[in-house]
This record gives sequence, structure tokens and C-alpha cells, in this order.
Amino acid sequence: MCTHKKKIELTALDKIRMLDDLKSGFTQAAAALKYGIKRSSVSRIKKNEETYRNAALLNKPPLCKCNQKCNGADVEEALMVWLRRKLSSHFNLTVTSLHRFLGWSD
Repeated sequence: MCTHKKKIELTALDKIRMLDDLKSGFTQAAAALKYGIKRSSVSRIKKNEETYRNAALLNKPPLCKCNQKCNGADVEEALMVWLRRKLSSHFNLTVTSLHRFLGWSD
């Protein structure tokens, strides 16, 4: 049995709602429980509140790793580096492992 929890990614709207909950009196622990994340994540979101609220006003996502833009050459290069590493370690390359790398699977 796996004891790892699935990572929860809050949407920008969820983060704004959580920040509103905190302003209305929720504790960080209560917000963490409501949104299914760690209290430290709530603290980090609270710390960056201005960034999230400004991004929401401008209707654009805050700059983070998952929202950074790259060109096709960056993606192709990253894929080739990953593929070379996996093949050099005698990794059994499957469609599933490739999908995981590309973020296409759960």
C-alpha cells in the first residue's frame, strides 16, 4: 500500500479563495485542511499574497516554473537529455514513462 499522498495543485482561483478565507478569520491550519494541502503551503501562499492578487487583477497567472514559457527547442533539448540519461542507465523506455515525463498522465 502506498502511503504517499497525491500532490494537490491549487488553481489561481483556489489560492485567491483561500486568501479570502484567511482574511475572514480562517487559521492557516483550517485552510490547509479545507484545501487539502500542507500548512507550510498555506503559509507560502499567504507570504506571496500580493503576487497572487496582482496576477488575478491582471488576469494572468503568476510567474512560476509551471507557467514559464519556452520555445520548442527548449522542450526538444530537455526531452533528448532525459532520453539519453534513461537509455544510458538501461532504462526500459515505455510509452507510459514518456507520458509521465511529459506530464500527460496522472
